[in-house]
Amino acid sequence: MVKPGDTCVSIARALWGDPKAISILHALNPDMGPAPHRLVPGTRLLVKEPPVAEITFVKPAVDTRPAGGTAWQPAQVGLDLFRRDEVATRHRAAAEVTFFDASRLELRENVLVVIYGGAGTPPPGNAPLRKSGAVELVQGELRLSLAELRNEPLDLRTPAAQVAARSRDTSVAVDREATSRVSVLDGSALVRAQGSSVKVAEGQGTRVTKGRPPEPPRPLPEAPRWAREGRDVRVFVEGRGADAPLAWTPVQTAASYRLELARDEAFVDRVREESVPADPSPSAVVRVLEPGRYFARVRAIDVAGLLGRPSEPRRLDVLQVKVERGAFEPGGARGEGEVRIAVEGDEDLEVTLDGAPARFPLTVATVGSHTVRLSPRGGVGGDDRMAVEVTAVPPPAVDALPGLDTALGTPASLVESDPLPSPFLPTPALRAEVRFQVDGDAADTGREPGGRLDLRLDARLTGRVALGFAVSGRSALADDLATPFRRAAVRASARLAVARTATAAVVLGLEGSVPLVDFPEPLGAPRLRPSVALGLRLGSQALSTAHGYGLVLRSGAGGTYDAAHAVFWEPGGPLRLSAEVHGVSGPVPGGRTVVAWAMGAGVRLRLPDGWEAGLGGRAGIAGDGRDVWGRWAALFTFGRDVAAGR
Repeated sequence: MVKPGDTCVSIARALWGDPKAISILHALNPDMGPAPHRLVPGTRLLVKEPPVAEITFVKPAVDTRPAGGTAWQPAQVGLDLFRRDEVATRHRAAAEVTFFDASRLELRENVLVVIYGGAGTPPPGNAPLRKSGAVELVQGELRLSLAELRNEPLDLRTPAAQVAARSRDTSVAVDREATSRVSVLDGSALVRAQGSSVKVAEGQGTRVTKGRPPEPPRPLPEAPRWAREGRDVRVFVEGRGADAPLAWTPVQTAASYRLELARDEAFVDRVREESVPADPSPSAVVRVLEPGRYFARVRAIDVAGLLGRPSEPRRLDVLQVKVERGAFEPGGARGEGEVRIAVEGDEDLEVTLDGAPARFPLTVATVGSHTVRLSPRGGVGGDDRMAVEVTAVPPPAVDALPGLDTALGTPASLVESDPLPSPFLPTPALRAEVRFQVDGDAADTGREPGGRLDLRLDARLTGRVALGFAVSGRSALADDLATPFRRAAVRASARLAVARTATAAVVLGLEGSVPLVDFPEPLGAPRLRPSVALGLRLGSQALSTAHGYGLVLRSGAGGTYDAAHAVFWEPGGPLRLSAEVHGVSGPVPGGRTVVAWAMGAGVRLRLPDGWEAGLGGRAGIAGDGRDVWGRWAALFTFGRDVAAGR
């Protein structure tokens, strides 16, 4: 604002430090009239050049440099551009510059432009549009589009030519040799160089070599057509992306093709671009690294390097596939028992499983190889397929059977610690014992060979009642010695002889267990096992049969029935022999029911002072015996009758 006493010279000296800068003040304020000027206090003068354009799209990395400046700064959407400002896009970058009359420049990667224009501000209200100034394209390729209401050309200067474009779609490119190429897809352009000019009509292009006049206009290549109509659907797999094969019909004058992939149908936000050589059956495979919606188009390029008309945009939907049960493998998904997959954005898809209609979320539970096909609804366009492999659930080892010795892998009656079958209560008042078991892998479960340690204490309260307590731990042989037990549990038991004579007995039992560490579902829960045992003693021989039902204390968990039939023989002296047949039946995780049989035998040796040692073995023999019980197991026991009651 003019103050009393201000003159053009004093204002120039105050703003620019040079009284000769009054020419800048006069250029910015042409309404001041001819010099000399008499400035009226309160008058507003324009002292800074208004912007001529702004950046309306940026895909990193894009930089700008102000007129006369030396440092480049990162560009942002909304940044004003002034006369002689420079804009540069880097590798795989893009930008859009919009002038105040709505004319636009779309800059591809590796472009350097200088923005020119007359002084002025964006027009207020319905005032006439102020025309955009010229642009200098130093290197790279841009597309210019004039505003609908503009009736003047936009001047564009290159190192080899000057282009006056009256067009809403013209591409101008400058290569490393400073050769300029102009392709007019709408309107027209006047190209001048070395004192010569040519008018390039719609559908034509010209090439200008630096230092030479423009070549005569030539027809641009026609737009390619897609080999298949419709849109494409591809499956995206985390870590591997999605391959999108695209094919189109050949163009007769094409020397090569440019395939473009963008996130928008206007192809401003390009994400991929590649050159494809001319071929009788041109095609390319585009790798997409993120799920989402994309658009593809292809353009032919002739021998002069002129860019032809683009094909119709082709929609490409890349869908994120999630394997909710199972796992990704090369080529598809794989799982035991069943595979469950879901897809984000499947609203307009048609899905089939082995040719039969299906829908997401999709559960595949039939063992074998399957194919899931995804295609656009209506069947028009390209589809994608996903292989699904379902394998049988391996029969679980005894670790997965509820109710069997706290799921630690050993039946309670492998080798009895009692001198007689379990229906006869232990005769010592107190017995302490250490058990160690070594077993091999189960037949088809992949369970590693491992070991188990039991610390057991039995006590007789009365002639009919006995209690027991044990701490058990199990580990695979491959485990680190620092963490010897992957699983551990505590057990407590009680037995009551409801009927007992010198030769026969009936005993009720109740055993409870609580897992301590690292038990996967459904094993990580307390459990109870009620049982009944019958025994018969005939001299040095004895027979027994015991039946139990293991219950997991969790709603919906299944129970397991087990039975053991044993024969014992005391030939005399310190030696005792035993043999047994053990069976189990019940549901296991995965909805399967197993019936398994095992056979075992053992020998125990009574030592002085109440000490006793034992050795036993067992193997699965029938049904699911080898899968449940394992191929083999060996048990070593060592204990002492602390207080004999014989």
